[in-house]
Amino acid sequence: GKFDLYIKSANGTGTEQLLVKSDDGKYVTDWSPDGKYLTYSTFGNPKTKGDVWLLPITGNRTPVPFLQTEFNEGGGSFSPDGKWIAYQSDESGKNEVYVRALDGTAGKWGVSINGGNNPRWSRDGKTIFFQSSGKALGAAVRVVQSAIVVDSVHTFFDFESRGIFRGFAGGIQDVSGDGQKFLFLVTEQHQTSPPITLVVNWNEELKKK
Repeated sequence: GKFDLYIKSANGTGTEQLLVKSDDGKYVTDWSPDGKYLTYSTFGNPKTKGDVWLLPITGNRTPVPFLQTEFNEGGGSFSPDGKWIAYQSDESGKNEVYVRALDGTAGKWGVSINGGNNPRWSRDGKTIFFQSSGKALGAAVRVVQSAIVVDSVHTFFDFESRGIFRGFAGGIQDVSGDGQKFLFLVTEQHQTSPPITLVVNWNEELKKK
């Protein structure tokens, strides 16, 4: 079936409210720090492929396209001050992470150089975490005269041994305030096997008993 967007109280009370209903597939990627906007990604449009949208939570809740081009864009993530959005785009021929100003007054700045998906800002706004080639990376960033400057990129860990889901809505879901813990979706098939104990010379052990 189709993916549509709903909202419901976090304490489980009340009924869910429909936010967005359309033929495109869609999934929420972030909530603005002031609680006024959701950003979500759509996919499957034959003309614009994947797009990034802004949805006002108050008022008439009419979605507004943030990025809608002939390329695949997705994974929108708000900066802690709400002024920037990090996202992924395949405009270079492969997915890379970029940053744009929320108000659209500035250009765009590249964050990754060897591929990148599912960006997430740290709570202090100094790091943009993302995934690339099965690894979780972090780019140290700062704002200089209304421009984004990337100082360095570091690898944190790899996904392969952790069974982390890397589908269209997978990857890094959130990062703790201290930047030391990551929230992921884990594949159901990834289960720790029970330990196997190998006993050698078991016949000699039986003789002792």
